[in-house]
Amino acid sequence: MNWLYEHCGHKDLHGCYGRRRKIDQALMMNEAIKTLLIEDEDDIRFVVEMALGRHPEFDVTTFTNGLEALEALHGTTDVFDLALINVNLPAISGPEVASQLSDLHCCSGIPVIFVTAVIHDRDSAKLNGDNVTGVISKPFNALSLGDDIKALIDRGGSASAAAI
Repeated sequence: MNWLYEHCGHKDLHGCYGRRRKIDQALMMNEAIKTLLIEDEDDIRFVVEMALGRHPEFDVTTFTNGLEALEALHGTTDVFDLALINVNLPAISGPEVASQLSDLHCCSGIPVIFVTAVIHDRDSAKLNGDNVTGVISKPFNALSLGDDIKALIDRGGSASAAAI
Protein backbone atom coordinates (compact mmCIF):
# COMPACT_ATOMS: atom_id res chain seq x y z
CA MET A 1 0.00 0.00 0.00
CA ASN A 2 2.92 2.36 0.67
CA TRP A 3 3.99 2.22 -3.02
CA LEU A 4 0.55 3.47 -4.02
CA TYR A 5 0.68 6.55 -1.84
CA GLU A 6 4.31 7.33 -2.66
CA HIS A 7 4.03 6.95 -6.42
CA CYS A 8 0.42 7.51 -7.30
CA GLY A 9 -0.57 10.17 -4.80
CA HIS A 10 -4.17 10.34 -3.66
CA LYS A 11 -5.50 11.42 -7.08
CA ASP A 12 -6.20 8.03 -8.64
CA LEU A 13 -5.17 5.19 -6.34
CA HIS A 14 -7.56 2.71 -7.92
CA GLY A 15 -6.34 3.41 -11.46
CA CYS A 16 -2.67 3.30 -10.48
CA TYR A 17 -3.09 0.11 -8.48
CA GLY A 18 -4.88 -1.54 -11.38
CA ARG A 19 -2.12 -0.65 -13.85
CA ARG A 20 0.61 -1.66 -11.39
CA ARG A 21 -1.14 -5.00 -10.89
CA LYS A 22 -1.46 -5.42 -14.68
CA ILE A 23 2.29 -4.95 -15.10
CA ASP A 24 3.00 -7.45 -12.31
CA GLN A 25 0.66 -9.97 -13.94
CA ALA A 26 2.18 -9.39 -17.37
CA LEU A 27 5.68 -10.00 -16.02
CA MET A 28 4.60 -13.16 -14.23
CA MET A 29 2.68 -14.55 -17.20
CA ASN A 30 5.06 -13.34 -19.92
CA GLU A 31 2.39 -11.06 -21.42
CA ALA A 32 3.11 -7.80 -23.19
CA ILE A 33 3.45 -4.55 -21.26
CA LYS A 34 1.97 -1.92 -23.59
CA THR A 35 4.63 0.75 -23.44
CA LEU A 36 4.33 4.27 -24.77
CA LEU A 37 7.62 5.88 -25.85
CA ILE A 38 7.68 9.62 -26.57
CA GLU A 39 11.16 10.63 -27.76
CA ASP A 40 12.12 13.25 -30.32
CA GLU A 41 15.73 12.15 -30.84
CA ASP A 42 15.86 9.54 -33.62
CA ASP A 43 18.95 7.78 -32.29
CA ILE A 44 17.65 7.50 -28.73
CA ARG A 45 14.25 6.31 -29.95
CA PHE A 46 15.97 3.67 -32.11
CA VAL A 47 18.16 2.47 -29.22
CA VAL A 48 15.20 2.25 -26.82
CA GLU A 49 13.11 0.35 -29.39
CA MET A 50 15.98 -2.05 -30.06
CA ALA A 51 16.77 -2.49 -26.35
CA LEU A 52 13.18 -3.19 -25.40
CA GLY A 53 12.76 -5.36 -28.49
CA ARG A 54 15.11 -7.80 -26.77
CA HIS A 55 12.44 -8.26 -24.09
CA PRO A 56 9.27 -9.88 -25.44
CA GLU A 57 7.26 -8.52 -22.51
CA PHE A 58 7.49 -4.96 -23.90
CA ASP A 59 5.14 -3.93 -26.72
CA VAL A 60 6.35 -0.44 -27.66
CA THR A 61 4.36 2.27 -29.46
CA THR A 62 6.47 5.31 -30.35
CA PHE A 63 5.84 8.97 -31.02
CA THR A 64 8.34 11.67 -31.97
CA ASN A 65 6.80 14.46 -29.90
CA GLY A 66 4.20 15.10 -27.25
CA LEU A 67 1.66 16.85 -29.45
CA GLU A 68 1.67 13.95 -31.91
CA ALA A 69 1.19 11.48 -29.05
CA LEU A 70 -1.64 13.43 -27.41
CA GLU A 71 -3.46 13.85 -30.72
CA ALA A 72 -3.13 10.18 -31.67
CA LEU A 73 -4.05 8.87 -28.22
CA HIS A 74 -7.02 11.15 -27.67
CA GLY A 75 -9.59 8.77 -29.13
CA THR A 76 -7.74 5.47 -29.04
CA THR A 77 -9.25 2.32 -27.61
CA ASP A 78 -5.78 0.98 -26.77
CA VAL A 79 -4.85 1.01 -23.10
CA PHE A 80 -1.22 1.48 -22.12
CA ASP A 81 0.58 0.14 -19.06
CA LEU A 82 3.70 2.32 -18.99
CA ALA A 83 5.03 5.59 -20.47
CA LEU A 84 8.66 6.45 -21.20
CA ILE A 85 8.87 10.17 -21.92
CA ASN A 86 11.77 12.44 -22.81
CA VAL A 87 11.77 15.48 -20.51
CA ASN A 88 12.93 17.96 -23.15
CA LEU A 89 10.48 17.53 -26.00
CA PRO A 90 9.84 20.24 -28.61
CA ALA A 91 6.67 22.35 -28.33
CA ILE A 92 5.41 20.73 -25.11
CA SER A 93 7.61 19.42 -22.29
CA GLY A 94 7.68 15.83 -21.11
CA PRO A 95 6.16 16.68 -17.70
CA GLU A 96 3.32 18.56 -19.43
CA VAL A 97 2.73 15.59 -21.75
CA ALA A 98 2.63 13.26 -18.73
CA SER A 99 0.11 15.53 -17.03
CA GLN A 100 -2.15 15.58 -20.09
CA LEU A 101 -1.78 11.82 -20.65
CA SER A 102 -3.17 11.19 -17.18
CA ASP A 103 -6.44 12.78 -18.33
CA LEU A 104 -6.80 10.29 -21.21
CA HIS A 105 -8.56 6.97 -20.65
CA CYS A 106 -5.79 5.07 -22.42
CA CYS A 107 -3.12 6.34 -20.03
CA SER A 108 -4.88 7.20 -16.79
CA GLY A 109 -2.87 6.04 -13.81
CA ILE A 110 0.02 4.50 -15.75
CA PRO A 111 3.52 4.70 -14.32
CA VAL A 112 5.67 7.33 -16.04
CA ILE A 113 9.43 7.08 -16.38
CA PHE A 114 11.19 10.17 -17.66
CA VAL A 115 14.26 9.85 -19.87
CA THR A 116 16.60 12.83 -19.81
CA ALA A 117 20.19 13.91 -20.31
CA VAL A 118 20.15 16.75 -17.79
CA ILE A 119 18.26 17.27 -14.57
CA HIS A 120 18.61 20.71 -13.03
CA ASP A 121 17.47 21.36 -9.47
CA ARG A 122 14.82 23.72 -10.82
CA ASP A 123 13.49 20.90 -13.04
CA SER A 124 13.35 18.12 -10.45
CA ALA A 125 10.09 19.41 -8.94
CA LYS A 126 8.45 19.07 -12.38
CA LEU A 127 9.37 15.37 -12.42
CA ASN A 128 7.37 14.50 -9.30
CA GLY A 129 3.89 13.95 -10.71
CA ASP A 130 1.36 11.55 -9.25
CA ASN A 131 2.34 8.67 -11.53
CA VAL A 132 6.06 9.36 -11.91
CA THR A 133 7.99 6.23 -11.04
CA GLY A 134 11.52 7.40 -11.85
CA VAL A 135 14.03 8.97 -14.18
CA ILE A 136 16.48 7.23 -16.49
CA SER A 137 19.51 9.33 -17.28
CA LYS A 138 21.06 9.54 -20.73
CA PRO A 139 23.34 7.99 -21.63
CA PHE A 140 21.91 4.72 -20.37
CA ASN A 141 23.05 1.15 -20.78
CA ALA A 142 20.97 -0.24 -23.66
CA LEU A 143 21.72 -3.83 -22.68
CA SER A 144 20.18 -3.39 -19.24
CA LEU A 145 17.44 -0.88 -20.12
CA GLY A 146 14.57 -3.39 -20.01
CA ASP A 147 15.73 -4.75 -16.66
CA ASP A 148 16.25 -1.21 -15.34
CA ILE A 149 12.70 -0.26 -16.32
CA LYS A 150 11.28 -3.39 -14.67
CA ALA A 151 13.31 -2.61 -11.53
CA LEU A 152 11.98 0.96 -11.45
CA ILE A 153 8.42 -0.30 -11.74
CA ASP A 154 8.98 -3.02 -9.16
CA ARG A 155 10.69 -0.78 -6.64
CA GLY A 156 8.94 2.43 -7.52
CA GLY A 157 12.42 3.86 -7.24
CA SER A 158 15.67 3.70 -9.11
CA ALA A 159 17.88 1.06 -10.63
CA SER A 160 20.75 2.46 -12.66
CA ALA A 161 18.52 5.48 -12.94
CA ALA A 162 18.43 8.66 -10.97
CA ALA A 163 15.89 8.65 -8.17
CA ILE A 164 13.48 11.49 -7.96
